Amino acid sequence: MYQILSEDAKDLEHGDIILSVKYKLKKVKSIDKINEIMKLKNQDIIVEFSREGTNYTQKMTTEQLRMYVLKEVISGIGTITAINENGEFVGISHSIKMENRAIEFNKCEVFETSYVQEIKSYKDRVGSLIANITDKKIGSVYSMGEYGVKGKSDSFKYSKKKSLEIAQPKIGKAYIYCKAPVTNELKLHEIEIIKVGKESSQIKIVDENLIKYRGGAVVGMSGSPIIQDNKIVGGLRSIVIKNPTRGYIANIHSMLYDN
Repeated sequence: MYQILSEDAKDLEHGDIILSVKYKLKKVKSIDKINEIMKLKNQDIIVEFSREGTNYTQKMTTEQLRMYVLKEVISGIGTITAINENGEFVGISHSIKMENRAIEFNKCEVFETSYVQEIKSYKDRVGSLIANITDKKIGSVYSMGEYGVKGKSDSFKYSKKKSLEIAQPKIGKAYIYCKAPVTNELKLHEIEIIKVGKESSQIKIVDENLIKYRGGAVVGMSGSPIIQDNKIVGGLRSIVIKNPTRGYIANIHSMLYDN
């Protein structure tokens, strides 16, 4: 459920996931078929939906269902962490959720992203990046887990010269590889790994430009590669809400073998 159009809409809530609509003993599931039913004038229907992991059914009319806007595609922004010679990648570094519920999917297209504006983090508010997503499809996601997503690139060209080994993180200096504030140039930004765990580790951002212009890490940097001793040790996972200079990474082995 993407949007509620009327104050009289009481049957469904924002974020409900429509599973099917039943009309005259026929159950439909695709967004196109549901939209066709919604156009009918004052017809009785039964809507099956999921809310916080529990399925429900609700008797409604087509007039009532038109009080809601349905959306089939959920878009987001994140970063591919690592990709191998076969074009298989891991990224994002955390589970994908919508209002505390995991998004379930079989396949998701990955598009090229171009950052067009940066917003500095202010007190008690996490910064974010505004992105312009192009229509150039670069791959597909085929599975997700607690420590990110897995997928395959459509046309990745492997370069052994540019490739890095993987390793477990350790306490000490490391770097986030991401686009720089102002210049938008891909470069290494210094961080410190301050605590190492089995699946994830804690970090502190040291780079002055990330702190000055973004307040630390921001939305869209999830999955940004963490480089230590010229090896990939993980991907940026999350930040501390009231202090975006502190955060967590998913260790690369968790990303590779979790799902």
